[in-house]
Amino acid sequence: MLKILHLSGFSIETLNLPCTLPPNLTSLFFEYVEFCPTNLSDYVVDVPMLENLTFSSCKNIFHFKITARKLCSLTIKYFYRSELSLSIDLKSICTLELDSYSVQTILGTGATMGHRLQQNVLNVELLKLSALHLQRGVETSAFVSLLCICPKLHELEICFWGTEDTTKATDTTSKRLKKLCSVVQTYERLHILKFASFRGFKAEMLFIKEMLAGVPSLERVIFMGTSMYEYDSYKKHEIIDEVLCFPRASTEVKIVY
Repeated sequence: MLKILHLSGFSIETLNLPCTLPPNLTSLFFEYVEFCPTNLSDYVVDVPMLENLTFSSCKNIFHFKITARKLCSLTIKYFYRSELSLSIDLKSICTLELDSYSVQTILGTGATMGHRLQQNVLNVELLKLSALHLQRGVETSAFVSLLCICPKLHELEICFWGTEDTTKATDTTSKRLKKLCSVVQTYERLHILKFASFRGFKAEMLFIKEMLAGVPSLERVIFMGTSMYEYDSYKKHEIIDEVLCFPRASTEVKIVY
């Protein structure tokens, strides 16, 4: 009985014939797959037992129409630009993993998916965001829009990306980060923050400072990597010491590094 399926490196063409998948699948992973449009108006793939769905480096994933009533985890990363009309019911999703470009595209102006998301509140409890560049206003704004529809958030995991642009206005970045943090400061279920690829850049430090000072529900802040200073323990501890001195809205929060 096939429960896990990993498909990689080909095109799925359902122009006139529907695509079928094993009904007992619980995990489905597409990698480097191109989905082609179909002429079948009622074409939908039903996978009743599916719990985990991943698209990685795929093209035109929004031609793939699927119903998965038990779906609880959705990952979309590194996909190519396309017009969006995602045919997946997100109400059951508890774990959502996206890269910052996927967030921008999904919530983009004029996108069907974006309009749908902005009108609905999701039940996401664990949100993972990779390749986030805090100095890019478009990325930060898209992140804020996504957070606005995830009021049940329990854990937020961010993987930072990019180099620091010292020519960027600190005040502008700070205002965007304050807006971002103001969204989640009323989220009473947000207990855990995790940061990966943390390098101690000014924008990263501002973001962490705002989150610690503005979110009273926090219990743990975990640093999973300080990649730039992997071989410079002094610099690493210097940055962490600065974080430890930041004001905290929660007296119970523990910082783990």
